[in-house]
Amino acid sequence: MVMDLIKSPTAQLADYILPATHWLERPNLFNYWDWIPVYQGGQQSVQAPEECLHDWMLWRELGVRLGQEKDWPASMEEAYDERLKPAGLTWEKLSTQIRASAPEITFKKYEQTGFGTPSGKVELYSSIFEELGYDPLPSWVEPPESHERKPELAKTHPLTFFTGMRENYWFHSFGLGRSTKELRSREPDPRMQIHPDTAYELDLSDGDWAWVESTSGKRIKLRSWLSNDTHPNVVRVPHGWWYPETTGSEEPEAALSSLWKSADAVILHDSDEYCDKEQGNFQLRGLACKVYKVEDGTEGTSYSA
Repeated sequence: MVMDLIKSPTAQLADYILPATHWLERPNLFNYWDWIPVYQGGQQSVQAPEECLHDWMLWRELGVRLGQEKDWPASMEEAYDERLKPAGLTWEKLSTQIRASAPEITFKKYEQTGFGTPSGKVELYSSIFEELGYDPLPSWVEPPESHERKPELAKTHPLTFFTGMRENYWFHSFGLGRSTKELRSREPDPRMQIHPDTAYELDLSDGDWAWVESTSGKRIKLRSWLSNDTHPNVVRVPHGWWYPETTGSEEPEAALSSLWKSADAVILHDSDEYCDKEQGNFQLRGLACKVYKVEDGTEGTSYSA
């Protein structure tokens, strides 16, 4: 089951797709994921279709059905009020006034409260890591595919790639952005960033289609984007590319909206060797690769604005 705004490749795998509300279609309370002590509130500005539901309401309805009704506020606004209560604010007040007064800043609070660690001190030596059986001190671990660890890789996969390159027209909203004609028309194809000197050695010009292939043997097709901002030995690969315009096609290569054509996940490893042993995150950077020109022409996408 998937809850989303669009029929993404993930949603296409689901048995049920629940339509979600856009942030303009619901009341909002945002605090930058608790990174900084700032809250901002916004009122709903667009009426959502009747079948759309906010994520929070989905969880509330599930909770009610599990016998937790007394633990859930009746509405999102009530939930926001509860969260803002320590600041002496309500969501209505925060979302309608221009600025809320900030609480007085207290310097050196740690002298009274300590830090948020088991010892109450700054822990360069992590007692939590030690308790879990990990190295309590910061240490450098060479990536499994670095040319330092495996010099022989330089012969077959001489470059290094990293994924997660941010693109101006969608940044984190890559799923919704790919479906937005105005944005997609500005950048219709996925682009890898490569240094001009490296591209010259590979007979690549700006805009040429190229393969990026990892040691997994898998490859993805990306346009060349020549830039001096990139290290000569590094290729920057965009993340999360798919082609909404091919959704519904019966062609085998168009499965999951042609996800397999250019998505970075295709060339990433997910075996234990490539995962962070403390958290299990798979490796997104520092992986060996080779880049070579697509010889069957400069195939573009079928997208048109």
